[in-house]
Amino acid sequence: LEIIFTDFVPSKSLNVLDQLQFSIPSSKLSSVLFQIMNVLVDRISDPPKLSELFCFLVNEILLNTMKYFEISKEFVDLLINLQSKNSQLANFVIPNLKEVRNRMKEMKTEGSYQSIQSSAVKYRGLRNLGATCYMDSLLQQLFAIPIFRNAVLSSDIPENEDDKWFLELQYLFLKLLLFPSTDIDPSSFVKCWKGWDDKPINPREQQDAIEFLQMFLDRIEEKVPLTKSLFKGTILHHTDGIGCDFHQDLNEEYVNLPIEVKNHKNISESFETYYSPDRFDGPNRYRTDEFGLIDAIQTHRILKPPPQLIITLKRFEYNLSTMIREKVNSHYIFPTDLDISTIMVDKTIPVNYELYGVVIHMG
Repeated sequence: LEIIFTDFVPSKSLNVLDQLQFSIPSSKLSSVLFQIMNVLVDRISDPPKLSELFCFLVNEILLNTMKYFEISKEFVDLLINLQSKNSQLANFVIPNLKEVRNRMKEMKTEGSYQSIQSSAVKYRGLRNLGATCYMDSLLQQLFAIPIFRNAVLSSDIPENEDDKWFLELQYLFLKLLLFPSTDIDPSSFVKCWKGWDDKPINPREQQDAIEFLQMFLDRIEEKVPLTKSLFKGTILHHTDGIGCDFHQDLNEEYVNLPIEVKNHKNISESFETYYSPDRFDGPNRYRTDEFGLIDAIQTHRILKPPPQLIITLKRFEYNLSTMIREKVNSHYIFPTDLDISTIMVDKTIPVNYELYGVVIHMG
């Protein structure tokens, strides 16, 4: 009995996080243990702590809403066997079933109902609160990067009103990591998140995903300094004057690399376009301090690649004829393993990335 009481469920004195992290015995070990207990119950005419054991099995294993236990035949046989020793035990099950049912009804009424699953569920979704798909998808991608997720969860900052969004983000990541459900409600984080105007966002108003990403990384860099080294790289913009002795190098930090999609079949063709120089002439001449407006060509190369590369496909363009922003829905191919050395300043050293996630918005 001591094994059952101490090794199967975490102590109630532990906090919620420790209870969720508690590792339950394997189903194989559990089945063997229940089988042994069945034999013992059969052989003992008056088993000790019979009622206590029965109540424990029902409350902490059968109806446990914090941890999911696989209900085996041996477990059910044990419950039946115990009940056969004391018929009054059946009266204990029904009220507890009703209590769980009522609790789940209350959660559903409050809008926080979540299907109960094992806390070992690998992936958990984020609920769309109307038009928060842009936010949900990016938070999922960032959460899926272990080093970033761990940095967020391990950050310790003073609790104040301005930092409430970060505390809610930590709680959201914690639920995505451990909560015993298949989906998570991000309402608490969304209510604390403010837009560029420093006002709470409207969850039913669609926002630009890249703008949110840039804003999010800018804000979290102060809380999690590791962010800059993880996502920020450096682009070298090199400009040469045409017909004059002008040369200029400008470095620019970036967190996402935008590449052309229209009239491009794959990422290799997009990189060729990225590698091609831009020409400044006619009404679009390049302004300099020394020579004024000049004709020039400018190239763009990656000087320092980030450990985590974010690429943005330029799926939208502004139609000057219709004055409407239109989406480019053409087929586009990208690999699961990518070498970006072709757009590096030093093309001789391979710079390889493995595809970690894709955000696709339908519509």
